[in-house]
Amino acid sequence: MATDNGEKKTFAETLSFYRSRLGMSMRKFADKIGLSAVYISRLEFGTYPAPENESLDKIVKGLGLSADEEREVYDVAASERSETVIAQDARNYIMETPIIVTALRTAKDGGYGVAEWERFIEECAKKKNQD
Repeated sequence: MATDNGEKKTFAETLSFYRSRLGMSMRKFADKIGLSAVYISRLEFGTYPAPENESLDKIVKGLGLSADEEREVYDVAASERSETVIAQDARNYIMETPIIVTALRTAKDGGYGVAEWERFIEECAKKKNQD
C-alpha cells in the first residue's frame, strides 16, 4: 500500500487504515485480539516498532484481511525491522515445513535463478486457481 504521494506506508499507517476500515476503536480492536489498547495505540502512533511473532499474527488475523492484504501487512512489518527482510508469514511457513530449507539450499546450489523461480511461482498460481 502506498501513500497518495507514492511513498510506502509505514506499519503504523497500515494498521490504522485497516483497523479503521473495520470501524473499530483501538480499544475494541485490542480487546478482540487479546492485546492491550496502549500497545495498539503505540503501534499506530509509531512509538513502538512493527511487531513480530504472536502479536503480529494476532493483529493480522484480527483485521480480517484478504490474502494479499495479509501479505502486505507482513511485508510492511518486516521491512521496518532491522532483521533480514523475510515476512513473518513466510517465516512461519518455513518453520512449519522444514523441507523448504532443503529446497532453497538445493535451488541455490543448483544455480536456480530468477527465471526458474518465476516459472515455479506461475505453476503454483495455476495449481491454486485449479483448486
